[in-house]
Amino acid sequence: MLLLNKIRLISFSLIACFAINSLPCYASSIPTNINVDNSDEGAYFEPEKPQEGSLDSTTYKLSDLNQKVEIKAYSITVPSKWKVKTDGIETEFYIGDKKVGEVARYGYLTYGNHYELLYEKHLQGFSTDVLMVKLARSLPAAANDDTITEELHFYLPLTSSNEKLNFGTKEVYDIKFFTGFVQEDTALEIIKTFRYK
Repeated sequence: MLLLNKIRLISFSLIACFAINSLPCYASSIPTNINVDNSDEGAYFEPEKPQEGSLDSTTYKLSDLNQKVEIKAYSITVPSKWKVKTDGIETEFYIGDKKVGEVARYGYLTYGNHYELLYEKHLQGFSTDVLMVKLARSLPAAANDDTITEELHFYLPLTSSNEKLNFGTKEVYDIKFFTGFVQEDTALEIIKTFRYK
């Protein structure tokens, strides 16, 4: 009887440990430090332990922000090592083949589906209202994948306006960065370069 109880206890412990380890995690994965060199190969990725209190990864100096992207409605400046793809309305940013951000235009301000709101705040010091939102995004249950991706969004009206942006505001730009690749301070420096035309 004692042996049977020990086996049950061990079995229960193993099942509990498996169940806990398979729960989704709402923190980002270990950040990736992107080292940029001057060779033609561009950026390469080197895993690194997160710094205390930070889940951000990529650090760029302000002088690295020297690739100006201009389309009909706006301009924005990003690091020179990023690849840029645009169709004249939406713009995507890549490091190698990894998408690290984008500028999209939406008919109204929405956070989409399958997200957890980590925080939102209105930024000061801009010529228009800028709403900064950090989300933890998951895939639909049907995807059978519990990956969580942290996204940093900056919502701006289509034209400069003093009106406060709120959930449901019509006609906005969503400038999004994936925090596994772009630090918040780098994203803020990029947002400061955004100009309406």
